[in-house]
Amino acid sequence: MPYIGGKSQAGVYQRIINLLPPHRVYLEPFLGGGAILRLKRPAEVSIGVDRAAPDPALLQLCTFHQGCGIAFLEKYKWTGDELVYCDPPYLLGTRGGRRYYEFEMPDADHRWLLKVILRIPAPVMISGYPSAMYDQALAGWNRDEFTNYTRARTARQEVLWFNYQRPLKLHDDRYTGMDYRERWRIEKRRRRWRARLQRLEPLERVTLYQALVDVMDQPSPSLRMTGNPAGGIATKGAAISAVRRS
Repeated sequence: MPYIGGKSQAGVYQRIINLLPPHRVYLEPFLGGGAILRLKRPAEVSIGVDRAAPDPALLQLCTFHQGCGIAFLEKYKWTGDELVYCDPPYLLGTRGGRRYYEFEMPDADHRWLLKVILRIPAPVMISGYPSAMYDQALAGWNRDEFTNYTRARTARQEVLWFNYQRPLKLHDDRYTGMDYRERWRIEKRRRRWRARLQRLEPLERVTLYQALVDVMDQPSPSLRMTGNPAGGIATKGAAISAVRRS
């Protein structure tokens, strides 16, 4: 049975993975069913945290810590080569007060989480339904909104907030494209180009490869944090104040 609130639906996990920049350490402080951990290319180190015991299969994919994900983030020693993806139980007010999880999160814990992730000196992404609390607290972050469907097949808007620019280089490029048709178009093009390159003489192939390398080596802002990378976004103080007010 799919995990309630999980991200394994077609079109959802691809959207998230297509926004993940390269990273050595992957950290999910609300692991749940671990869809993104399972479906993306593994990092050198993967860490999962959850209050509930995990699916045993996930223990083969990550180092698991049972406990509070927010407290874990607060105490973690950052090196800067991490990527954090947060998929907490969504705000109760955005889902009509319906309770689905053994360990729900009151609004006070969401405020605590927002304060903590604003201080993380590494790329962070967080999922949720549209909410004033998140929009105000994460006002300096980028925002990607898309339509998802609940278990009852009701359309809902979901939001991804992230504290870095949209990456031009991905940790996992297997799902490149906004939807199935675009992903298939890109995959067909990749296959055509691969076949053409294989037919070229070795020297010509190397020359074209060097041209691609030259383009890829040009500086880009793809991984620039949206603020101070040593301490969250530049407007952290204002953002934390917004969390307190919400």
